[in-house]
Amino acid sequence: RIFDGVVILMQGPLDPSPIYFETVKGSRMLTSSWEYAGKPMLARLDFLPSLLDFNGDKKDEINGETCELLLPYLNMPEFTFDRARQACGNVAGLCTWVRAMFTYHHIAKFVAPKIEALREAEGKLRVANAKLQSKEVELAKVEKDSAECQARLDAAKKKKQDLQDDAERTKKRMEAANGLIDALSGERDRWTVQSNEFRDMIRRLVGDVALSAAFISYCGPFNAEFRQLLFSSYFLNDALKRKIAVTEDLNIVRFLIDESQITDWQIEGLPSDDHSVQNGIIITRTSKYPLLVDPQGQ
Repeated sequence: RIFDGVVILMQGPLDPSPIYFETVKGSRMLTSSWEYAGKPMLARLDFLPSLLDFNGDKKDEINGETCELLLPYLNMPEFTFDRARQACGNVAGLCTWVRAMFTYHHIAKFVAPKIEALREAEGKLRVANAKLQSKEVELAKVEKDSAECQARLDAAKKKKQDLQDDAERTKKRMEAANGLIDALSGERDRWTVQSNEFRDMIRRLVGDVALSAAFISYCGPFNAEFRQLLFSSYFLNDALKRKIAVTEDLNIVRFLIDESQITDWQIEGLPSDDHSVQNGIIITRTSKYPLLVDPQGQ
């Protein structure tokens, strides 16, 4: 009779003979369709898959008429899990399944409208979300355009401020330059004279260097008088004869060394006369190895 409930749920045919009651163990029960419908259904290879498939969408096809047909079976004393388990554990599972499908239909009658309302609300929500997403896309585009406009505006303001700052700096520099020109206008004549002197100094530089090189190379062994004689009578006259521009009153000491170096040498014990300073110049400027002779112990 449990299989009768399965057959009814799956809308299969029952025994076409007239339905009547029979007495089983002292209880009046509906006649079973086991031989006609239950046994062939159990013999099908797809019986278990069909149960699993029924648990899907097909359970929603259960109607009130099917439940009315099930009700007499469900009211029978033997149609319980415990009674069915005494006969077979698997049949007990089918008993529970039939009762669950019956209960599902009655619950679904109340839940189905709510489910339908939920589906309708979800549909409206999807439409609203779609509109929201569309508006969000438009908003994002507008915000992007606004950000680009703001960036261009900020760049234009910065460029304007930079130009104003640069103009202000240029104005201050022009004012400072004009003030400097006004303050130094009296130095123009002196600068002109110094520029001409410097130009003449550059013109005589090659000859002065040649005289200095000759002095360092050849005047080392001699005393001050003979050095002066060689420099003025020989080196200088030879340069003038060759028409080499030179400084006729060239001071070798001042040309080759500055006052700070002379002071350092004097601190170290070098005498302050020109001859001793010339010796220091020759020793430090020549590329040869000088022979130092100091008969006076200086």
